[in-house]
Amino acid sequence: MAHAALHFALGMTVGMAVTAPRLRRAWQAGEAIAPAMLRSLVASWTLGVIAIVPSLLRYAGIPASFCGGWWMNVFMLHPLLNACLPQSTLAGSAAFMGVFIAQYLGLLAAIVRVRRGLLPAPPSGTRRRGYFRPAPPPVPRRRDALPRLPAGLRSAGPVAPRPPPGSGPAPA
Repeated sequence: MAHAALHFALGMTVGMAVTAPRLRRAWQAGEAIAPAMLRSLVASWTLGVIAIVPSLLRYAGIPASFCGGWWMNVFMLHPLLNACLPQSTLAGSAAFMGVFIAQYLGLLAAIVRVRRGLLPAPPSGTRRRGYFRPAPPPVPRRRDALPRLPAGLRSAGPVAPRPPPGSGPAPA
């Protein structure tokens, strides 16, 4: 029996593959990619959960004869994968990690693209869905920009430290 992580990774991979052409078209056209990225993430996670339904049923106490039946191939070929890849805990974990890394790198690339301003600016007065405006540059701070004290309140120089209590002359 293949590990549930392998089934989940397979479902996520299928979801990413199905939505990749739309994401690629949006990326190359310079459009906002947030809707396509959201669609890709939702599809991949949904298909990942669908792929492990027979495993969840088995853990819930449903007999293995029902969960291993040919009709369960609807869930991303679950019984077929179990027959082909027995004891695939390491492969499942590696595939799971690979899918997570691919999604993470895709999100980072999208964030970098938006932060660098590689998207065209939206027309004035309109708001494009999925468009993130880069943060304004920080305001430079200077010590001279602080308000100055009036001349009578300014000190002439450094102030001498006070002596510790009890070390001065005793009061008369």
